[in-house]
Amino acid sequence: MLKSLTSCLALAVLVSLCAPATAAPPVPAAPISLFEHIASRCLTDQLARTEYAQGWEGWFLEDRFLTEGAPRPAPRRPAPMEPVVGPVLPKAERLRAEWTADPKSHTIDCSFTFTKRDCPTCPGRGATQANYAAYLPRDLFLDPAKVTSVLLLVPGGNGGRTRYFLTPVPDKSIHAKKSGGLEVKKYVDTWVKAHPGATPPIVVALDSAGFLSANGHVEYMTHDLPDHIARVFLGRDVKTLTVGADGISSGSRAIMAALRDKPGSLRTVGLHCMHCRRFNGIDPQKHFGKPAQRRKWLDGLTTLRHEGQLDIKWSVGNRDNQWPCNKEFYDLFVEAGFYRADPPKYGPCDEGAQPSTGACTVRWDGFDLYNGQGHHYGLMRDSWAPHINWHLDRLANFHGGRTPDQKK
Repeated sequence: MLKSLTSCLALAVLVSLCAPATAAPPVPAAPISLFEHIASRCLTDQLARTEYAQGWEGWFLEDRFLTEGAPRPAPRRPAPMEPVVGPVLPKAERLRAEWTADPKSHTIDCSFTFTKRDCPTCPGRGATQANYAAYLPRDLFLDPAKVTSVLLLVPGGNGGRTRYFLTPVPDKSIHAKKSGGLEVKKYVDTWVKAHPGATPPIVVALDSAGFLSANGHVEYMTHDLPDHIARVFLGRDVKTLTVGADGISSGSRAIMAALRDKPGSLRTVGLHCMHCRRFNGIDPQKHFGKPAQRRKWLDGLTTLRHEGQLDIKWSVGNRDNQWPCNKEFYDLFVEAGFYRADPPKYGPCDEGAQPSTGACTVRWDGFDLYNGQGHHYGLMRDSWAPHINWHLDRLANFHGGRTPDQKK
């Protein structure tokens, strides 16, 4: 009997050794539509030679000043506008094989086509094009299901999509035109290293605030571009995508208009030196209906914030002549209960100065006033890092974990 049992055990071991190992289920690859689009409409890990990019190159920035992987303008090719003519699929397959075999984040500079419409539900009446630059997270090439959000960067009247991705030229003042850069790739890659296991959003820099877009700036930000990202990059419906937006000057004005017209369309809103009241800027008293209508809108936004569906961060300089209007706008949110009515925190201040808005950096709940900064790039030097990290903390996919703002 013992001999029989030993034989059975030996046979069982042999069967287990010969049996094929159970393979882990394959991780879905990024859709081929993404690589077809990149192969036909995008520069990869380079930026188009926009007017800003050419001015930046005029400062003769040496490569030793660039961080690893920092994009710079392409040598000669103009900004991509028309689809490449010829077979795309083989190039797209090669690109997918390369980027999935060695997955890492990438920068692309692209054009895309979208449909003109007279209203969101109206039939299309032709096509039009626009440009953007984007940061693609590493997980897009490992497990695209983890990518659940997009952050839109909406410029003002200077820099377009290009400045967001360039490296600032060292030792240049704010008056050295086209020398600035906001280093999106460096900031997001650094954030990823500090948050193992988290997936950041796709970060997309618009070429403008979209005021001249065929469907209007609100539709462009809340539908046309997010829909393109969702369908082409992820193979999903745009309704599955969480969207944040960060603006500068007129870009902030456009975002506030989107928040007014489509209150539930944005999860995070960052407003730098919002173009407010002056020279056709958005006006808190004139552009939001009667007081009762405005209060109803604010109450709706406050409910969204309390439900964890919306957050807004403001930054402006105390040398900006539009900062009082920004603060007036912010105070309406405080009155509605969107923000806490905490006393301001002062500091740092000018040497020997008493605490005041004219001589100090001042912080309220959700509103930062930067001392010595006006309506210019100098503000971004101070406010950009806090803003982009704030967005990443709230938009990133923590894969079932709780985000930093949810832990509070």
